[in-house]
Amino acid sequence: MKEPTAPEFSEIKHLFPDIDDTKTARTQNRMNFEDYRRSSVITANLEEHPEEAQTDEPAEVRILNIPQKSTNILEHIYLLNTEREQLQEQIRKIDEDVKYLYRAAYDQGARKIGSYELKRKERSTRSLNVDKFRTTYPEIFEQHKKVSASAIEKAIGKEEFQRQMKESHPEEYDAVAKVTITDIQKELPKMLIDEVCDWKKSVSFDITRNGR
Repeated sequence: MKEPTAPEFSEIKHLFPDIDDTKTARTQNRMNFEDYRRSSVITANLEEHPEEAQTDEPAEVRILNIPQKSTNILEHIYLLNTEREQLQEQIRKIDEDVKYLYRAAYDQGARKIGSYELKRKERSTRSLNVDKFRTTYPEIFEQHKKVSASAIEKAIGKEEFQRQMKESHPEEYDAVAKVTITDIQKELPKMLIDEVCDWKKSVSFDITRNGR
């Protein structure tokens, strides 16, 4: 079976009678010409190759997934966008409730009730504290420090950056220079890197259903 095709306007024209008649006429004329061109090519091809005259199952045409809200195509699109925004807001509220209820269930010791089991996952991530690293290992910092052009521009001002972008600004450069954990992994062992990192712990929950 062929894949569903995108609908031509002629296939949804009856749904939106309010659309401009002039544009509709131009669109329909173009479609008629395309249909004629395609049929001419097909006819000529079948005359040369009659064995290809076998017909395939017609492609399924999917018109609209959502029930029509207006015969005005622009209003229909507007209403769809509005409904999407409302659904996104509803999803946001659901996410807030789920987050709150996860924590409440865990704090109350509800690990398993009936067929449902609450699982808690904890993960720690580290990020380099650049100021602390700069103070602790100044030589390594000088060796690996780098800065983006946008950071320099922000530090010295856009106009000054544009005028003197090719000149050196060592103080401003140092003020916004950064290094990453990847930069210094070959310089220091993990234990020492951990000492100049900030740690953040994140907790996530999940509920599983037994037998599924």
